[in-house]
Amino acid sequence: FFILVLALIHSSVGKPSEALLSAVKGIDKGFLNRVIVPLTSVTFIFVFYVVNVPALRASTQLILALQASPGGPSVNLEHYKKTLSYRSFGDAEAREQLVQATSQAATAQGVDPKTRERFFDLAKLEIEKQLDRTPEDARYFLFAGSLFSSFGDHDRAIKYFIKAHELSPKKQGILFSIGSSYLNKSDFENAVKFTKQAYDLDPSYTEARRIYGLALVYSKETNLAGEILKTLPLETVLGDQRFLQAFFVSGYFEQALASINLMIEKDPRNVQHFFARASVYYRLGKNSAAIADLNKAVEINPNAKEQVAKLIAEIKAGRAL
Repeated sequence: FFILVLALIHSSVGKPSEALLSAVKGIDKGFLNRVIVPLTSVTFIFVFYVVNVPALRASTQLILALQASPGGPSVNLEHYKKTLSYRSFGDAEAREQLVQATSQAATAQGVDPKTRERFFDLAKLEIEKQLDRTPEDARYFLFAGSLFSSFGDHDRAIKYFIKAHELSPKKQGILFSIGSSYLNKSDFENAVKFTKQAYDLDPSYTEARRIYGLALVYSKETNLAGEILKTLPLETVLGDQRFLQAFFVSGYFEQALASINLMIEKDPRNVQHFFARASVYYRLGKNSAAIADLNKAVEINPNAKEQVAKLIAEIKAGRAL
């Protein structure tokens, strides 16, 4: 369409060269009408079909793939397959959408495991095709890393993230992805290394400071963590679920208690907060407080009664929650 517009503009304002005019005048009109005009028309129709029709069909299927389907995710998956079967110039966009949908399916509730596996197999196949087509584009290595990370394959995710970093060394987001993958592997030394690189690129960026501080908490470099995080409002650190988990995993139970207390203050009807605080109390040796919180969870949600009864039995038996 764009080419047709340019041709129309040119025909209105452009002037053909003398040589071209002479050549055109020399063409037999009968030959022009019998051969040149039909051939040009056929060529135009062929090019229009090959370039545009598959793309239009693919875009229709992609729209269906992106919509919530009454038939569930398996129907969406079929639409993604049809989208990519046309091999149109929109394949890259379709692959990006497929990878994002697959990453969401990895943790979504109610997705059949076989459907989740089929999503992953298709996304893996298509993102590898895209990497073959665009081997110098960091964006698609980042998509590939995100795909494997969402399915827990952090080693392979890191490989793709590192390649993305090599292609685009100044992107903080890529460094965050590498650092997060190392955190998920409990490789805290490398997590600190890469989150520090991200922080050093722009120390004024609050999230960079926060993620670097988080990695330092996990690696138990508390003095440096305090120095990095001191410019942030305390409640934004304590109220961050990521820091609650970091405090708990790293054994900083008093800090974890301060964190979960703030969360309960802000959302006192959240049952999961009381389960979390019960675990913290238990680690602090405050069994009575832990049991009280579990009973509070039942008050909020009576359906949790059976689960709570089992946990209280575990506490009384001295077994870890």
